[in-house]
Amino acid sequence: MDGGGLLAVALGYLAALSLFAAWVERQRDRFAQPHYRRPAYILALAVYCTSWTFFGAVGTAAEAGWRFLPITLGPMLVWLLMPWLVPRLIAAVQRDGASSIADFIGGRFSKSRGVAALVTLLALAGTIPYLALQLRAVGTTFTELAGGSRWVPIAATAVMLAAFALLFGTRRYSVSGRNEAVLYAVAVESLVKLAALLAVAWSAVTQFLGAPATLQARGLSQLSLQFDPGQLGGDFIVITMLAMAAIVCLPRQFYVGVIAAAGPADARAARWPIIAYLAITTLAVVPITLAGITLLPAGSRPDLFVLDLPLANGASGLAVVAFLGGFSAATGMAIVETIALSTMISNDLIGPLLLRRLAPRSDVASAMLVVRRLAIVAVMGVALVYALAVPPSARLADIGLIAFAAMAQFAPATLMSLRERTGDAQAAIAGLGCGLVLWALLLLVPALGWQSEVWFAPLDLSRGVLLSIGGNLAAYGAVAARRLRTVPADTFAGEAAARLVTIGALSDMAVRFAGDTAVAEALGPDRDRSHPVEQSDAVAVERLIAGIVGVPSARAIMASALSGTALRVDDVARMLDDSSQSLQFSKGLLAATLENIDPGVSVVDRDLRLVAWNSRYIALFDYPPGMIKVGAPVADLIRFNALRGECGPGDIDGHVARRLGHMRRALPHSFRTHSTGWPGDQDCWRTDDRRRLCHVLHRYDGRSPGPRGA
Repeated sequence: MDGGGLLAVALGYLAALSLFAAWVERQRDRFAQPHYRRPAYILALAVYCTSWTFFGAVGTAAEAGWRFLPITLGPMLVWLLMPWLVPRLIAAVQRDGASSIADFIGGRFSKSRGVAALVTLLALAGTIPYLALQLRAVGTTFTELAGGSRWVPIAATAVMLAAFALLFGTRRYSVSGRNEAVLYAVAVESLVKLAALLAVAWSAVTQFLGAPATLQARGLSQLSLQFDPGQLGGDFIVITMLAMAAIVCLPRQFYVGVIAAAGPADARAARWPIIAYLAITTLAVVPITLAGITLLPAGSRPDLFVLDLPLANGASGLAVVAFLGGFSAATGMAIVETIALSTMISNDLIGPLLLRRLAPRSDVASAMLVVRRLAIVAVMGVALVYALAVPPSARLADIGLIAFAAMAQFAPATLMSLRERTGDAQAAIAGLGCGLVLWALLLLVPALGWQSEVWFAPLDLSRGVLLSIGGNLAAYGAVAARRLRTVPADTFAGEAAARLVTIGALSDMAVRFAGDTAVAEALGPDRDRSHPVEQSDAVAVERLIAGIVGVPSARAIMASALSGTALRVDDVARMLDDSSQSLQFSKGLLAATLENIDPGVSVVDRDLRLVAWNSRYIALFDYPPGMIKVGAPVADLIRFNALRGECGPGDIDGHVARRLGHMRRALPHSFRTHSTGWPGDQDCWRTDDRRRLCHVLHRYDGRSPGPRGA
């Protein structure tokens, strides 16, 4: 087929896909029904199978035997042995209102923007080469069928995919909601690529069975050498583990498998169908590989066996079907990946900076939508440049494995995010940062051909993966093990002046992010604008804003706004309670909130060590320099004041033990100071037994000029 005809086929396919997606978008309510949507969700999970699987798996099987298997074996093992993983992720993400994997991890590690930004950088570093791989696969297969230069189909594909992603991926402000058009389009592509691969596999079987017996024997002998069990080694295990991480951590997989799910029941229903899909795909590779090494001439590129076998048999129509199957595999991945990455870029890299610079009454939602659209164009543009720079001789599998290794860097953080208690943000930043640097030096730089005597000597994949992830975990452990932790200066200053006391004020602020309709649905259309803000209102608006700017930024905006109100100490304590699903403050936000409270306040952790305090607390005491610091035992502060006589008569150790006992048992208690007689009290709240985190707020009467006992 000539180049014009093949290009027309590809354009026609994308046009038909766009029309189908537009139809689904118009019929959203109908297609949102579970009996339609759940099969689409299950098929969309197969977006994992890209052109690397479609073309590269055969190439790997022909050249490296068993090494092709881990890419599909890893996900099958996750679904088979850990069926709880994806449902738990779905439940946690829906509880948090997260819109991407970076948003989710950052939210679970003290609502840290730094953690979310590092996850985004890792995803970008690993995904750009992976996107380029898809574009290059389209260009290479197009050239194989039609001849000519590969840059024209590569550039045309990049433009078409960017247009599709812009058209259907950025239609609405909120990205935490489900996108039915994209979900159904990817589901159709999963059917197309599987049908095409099975058609080629069936043709390969018939071609092999029709070959002379001598050729069959030679092919079987060569295949058995490639699949000698003695060739199974450490690489097989490492690649399997990478694939196990990828089925959850790839941005597109998280977007389809977690964000797009209606609920945990979707994932539970998908378990066996997705295992079957991957198993069928794996089995289809074997006859194509066998027929290719048996019937195709020496020197044929294994990555192109899927196309060359039909061409060698004179089945040009089947070759076009195979091209469309690979084209579908590439475009499905590219569309979802760019949408997912644009969300991460806007929420976790550009958004926090943009929010600080927008005017007070700016339309935040529209600005974020523009950022997402620009991010899609930028990501696809960089991938296009990378694809054109990659030499034609580069193997698809090598590029894909390096991308998998990048995503595996935040697999430990993803698993830790499932814990109930908040993670250590500084430790996560150290681990992710170390993993990013080691991955780049040990795997990415050598793959780009930039290694020299100055850089590390090139390592094989297994050692590079183990060293980078090992360094990641070691850095996390080293920082997490420290006893004294600093308070991150992670506050959001742009909304600090907001004083949200009424529903009207809260609604006006939220409209900037989500629009009138969404805010009315969240708060109720007939609410009295003068009614005071309640906890349920704060939760609803926080989740709404999180769909626009991400969880960390939403937490910061709401916390800063609420802390400007005339809240009583016990109101703030209730909102600080980590067992609630409302405002789960990071330490930086906690510090910012306490500064907006009139009484002197200090907070201790489960070990009764000082976590945070406000300037009013410092002003009320005459502690020696260096005594007030994060991690300082509150017992030392009590003892210091008892020695000064501030706790009244009695044994010093008795004063300390009694007050520590009250704190551990979460008993509100009061005392009268010795020096002035002014009353003071300490109110202690403890969360549920699972978390065992105690917030202790020391409250003092502002009329008293003298120091008060801690």
